[in-house]
Formats: sequence, C-alpha cells, structure tokens
Amino acid sequence: MSGMTSLVQAAGVIEQKMETVANNLANVNTVGFKEDQTSFREVLSTVQRVVPESLEERFLSHEYLDDYVGMDKSAVIVDEVGKNFEPGRMRSTGNDLDFAIANEGFFTIETPQGERFTRNGHFEIDSEGRIVTSEGFLVLGEKGATRSYGPQKGICVNDIDVHESRLKRLADVVENELNLSIRNDKGAGAAGGLGFGLKAFCDATLVNGFDLISEMTSLEEAVMSSDLIITGEGSIDAQSMMGKAPFGVAKLAHKHNKPVVAFCGILKDEEALGNVFDKVFPMVDSEVSVEEAINDSSKVLKNKVDSCRLMIEQLVS
Repeated sequence: MSGMTSLVQAAGVIEQKMETVANNLANVNTVGFKEDQTSFREVLSTVQRVVPESLEERFLSHEYLDDYVGMDKSAVIVDEVGKNFEPGRMRSTGNDLDFAIANEGFFTIETPQGERFTRNGHFEIDSEGRIVTSEGFLVLGEKGATRSYGPQKGICVNDIDVHESRLKRLADVVENELNLSIRNDKGAGAAGGLGFGLKAFCDATLVNGFDLISEMTSLEEAVMSSDLIITGEGSIDAQSMMGKAPFGVAKLAHKHNKPVVAFCGILKDEEALGNVFDKVFPMVDSEVSVEEAINDSSKVLKNKVDSCRLMIEQLVS
C-alpha cells in the first residue's frame, strides 16, 4: 500500500503543478497578469504530532503515514500557490489607462474588505469619471483631501498622515453608525472633506460647482461669442484639473474652438496639464519673486500682460 499511496500523492502534486503552468500559459497575453508559483513542504509524522490543518494533511498525518508512507514518516504536499511579483515584460497595449510598475511597489485599491494592493495596472473609467479596476474597485492615490488641501490650510507635512487617519476614522464611523458608504462619492473630498460632512450630516446633495455656476451665469453663451478666453487661479497645477474653475473654462473653450490662456500666481506640474490651456502665464518666474508678486500684484500683472501681448494676439489672429 505504501507504494500505491505514494503514487497517488505524487500524482496530486504533479496535477497541481500542471494546473498552475496551464493557467500561466493561458494568461500569457493578459494585461497585468502575474504568474502563479507553486511551493511545496514536507509533512512529518508522529514525531511532531502536529494537528492536521487540512484534509490532505489529515490523510498524510500520523494514522496514515505509519501505514502508507514508510519508515521515514514524511510526505511532500502542496503548501500554497502564490503570485510572482517580479516585473514582467512591458509592452504597449494602446490603452491610455494601462499602467505598469517597473520596480517595487503596488497600486492601492478600495475593496469591500478595505484597502488592498495589486500590481495589475489594467484600469478603466467608471460612470462617475473615476479610475477603477476591471472589477470596479476604486484606485486610490496620494492626492486625497488631506494631502491636496491640508498644506494650503496650514497642516504641517509631518502631520498629514495623522489627519488622514482621522478622516478615515470619521468615514468608518459614518459607515458603521449611519449606514452611509459615501467616502468614495464624487465630491466627498471637496473643500478638504466638507462635501463628505455636508452629505453625511446635513443630507446635502452634491452637484458639480462649476456646472452650477456656469449655468447660472450663462457662461457657455459668453464663451461662444468671444474671440479669446482668459481665466486664472492663484496656483495652476495638477489640482486645477480636478473640477476647478479654470479647467472647466478651458473645456468650454475647447468645445467651441476658442483659444484659452490662463494667468496664475505660480505654475506647477506643467507637464500634467497637457494641452488644457493654449498658454499659461505665471506671475512668479525667474524675474519676479513671490514677495514682489504679492506686494505689487497690479504692477506685476500689467507687466506680464504687456510682455505676453504679442503671443496672445497671435492666438487670436
């Protein structure tokens, strides 16, 4: 019987290995797929008297090893099937939302079980304009309410994680006590989390602020009848594309094929802005300091407009 049992056990191990290899081959062209790896371990008999963890180990435990395995009282079983997270070969997929991590690291996603990590960078845009996984899980980033607005409101960089954990705790309490899962709702993080508070405790309905003001002021009609659109903000950066007024103005301008320029105090993340604006003119540059721009803003703005007049006229002509 020992020889027959050893063959059965060996066949099971080989079958598991073949299934793993077959699954890897079947997904060789799947974007973001990470190959499975099978690991094995030796199970000892009565010497250790370990309580079996599974049916497979129970079969190979004390009562059976004595009869079937032989004098060495041990056997090899499949320990687990894990993922190989080594960087794979990168290739272009033609999808702007396919990402790959070249070195160490993971994408963070929000699941019903909480935050989880993945290296699968095959993402989509959901009906609310959010980046999600193919399963619909929200992709998280470093620009939450605390990191985006905290420093603007006086929070020290070293205290950001503390305040972020407090906001997360608040969201957990609202979810558990009020049965409201709204932490990922669009606009919940607006104004440093004010949108979340109003929706959770005041039964407020969140609407896009730019769309509301645009409709009330007939902004689109004004854009259509203009030759040049000028907008601006204190700091134009990647946040400007997260529903802020200059980005909304630029979208309307592009919709009606109107040139759009922006004036700002400081320009950051210029590459992230792409072609949102035809031209951006920051007040602070190599010739003007922050202090000068604040103390004599009217003069600095006039000088900037005068120096940029030719470029602006070329956009209109």
